[in-house]
Order: sequence, then structure tokens, then C-alpha cells
Amino acid sequence: MFQAPDKGFTTLINEKRLITNDKINFNGAYHKIEKEDYNHGTDYENGKPTRYVDTPYLGSPVFFFKNGIVGFEYALILDSSYFLQGLKKYGTGEKAYAYKWGVYQIKDDTIKAIIYITYLGRFLHGTTQLLQSNFEGHLQNKDTIIGWHLVPPYPPLAMSINENYFKFLSTSRNLYFKKVPIEGLIDPDKVWINKYRKK
Repeated sequence: MFQAPDKGFTTLINEKRLITNDKINFNGAYHKIEKEDYNHGTDYENGKPTRYVDTPYLGSPVFFFKNGIVGFEYALILDSSYFLQGLKKYGTGEKAYAYKWGVYQIKDDTIKAIIYITYLGRFLHGTTQLLQSNFEGHLQNKDTIIGWHLVPPYPPLAMSINENYFKFLSTSRNLYFKKVPIEGLIDPDKVWINKYRKK
């Protein structure tokens, strides 16, 4: 199931704007590594990790771009090579390896976004729903977003099978900026949601 863009989404993506203010960084990701993510086990054998990553590279990163596009990935990215290889291979297409794409705006120190998020489908096993989801946070400074989380109106998802994911998205988190070499790997003008821009 794909949710067609609503008026709020189409209004934001079609605003003639270029975000150039000094309140936000564009050359990396906002993310948070949780306490339990450190010393993360990997390369399992017989149910036990054979290798550990002491400090993961990114934790569910959010990327903001000057043209009003925002990208989000619900994943613990253990190392930079895996992350960069994925971007080079799959880019920014609709079936891209990474990123749920959306639009955002900044008013005063509040940042709001509408992002297409993939949820488990309501009826058939293995199906998915791509639904618009609203997020909000407060810019404490250029390197910190306070209380980033999913806010109402919530998407019409099947709560029984998306409960844990919904809980993660709706829990307030403070995100911290990390410089990431995304230039040349993510072209926000080629992200699939740009097809909803009026020509």
C-alpha cells in the first residue's frame, strides 16, 4: 500500500525555498547511538557473536538537505564502509537500499517533517505499507535536535504488528550531528519524492 501525498506534503515540496540558515547542518547526519548499541556483536556462529563493533558508525540517522528534503534510515549502521557502499550501489531511487524520504520545514527553533515510512502491511504476511509520518523536534543548536519523535496525526497503520516500531519512532530522542561524507553519494534533487514537485 502506498499513501498518496496529502496537502501538507505537496505544499512543502512545492514551496520555492532553499534552506540556507545557520540553524542546521547539511554535511552529515543527526543520530544517536544508544547505550546498548556499544560493543555490538556481529558475525554470529551457533547463536554467539564472533566479532564485536565497539562503537557503531550511525544510529538511525536523519539527513537534512538545502532543498527541503529529509532522509531517514531505521538502522544501526555498524561501519562506514557498509554505509557508503550501499549508497554507491543503490543511490536515491524509490527502491533504494536506504532512506525513507520526506520534506521538512523550520519555524523559529522547531523542525517539522513529513516522511514516508515503511510499516508492515495490515493483511498479508510480508506486505508493507509506505505511509506519511509526521515528526517534530527542537533545534537546541546547530549540532543538537532535542526531542525528535513521531507526532500526531499518526499514520493509519496496523498497530498490532507495528507496535515496537511505533514505540521506537514515537519515543523522544535527542539527536546529535556527525559529519558524514554524503556529498556526491546522495543527490536530493534525484530522490523519488521529487516527482511530486510541480514543473
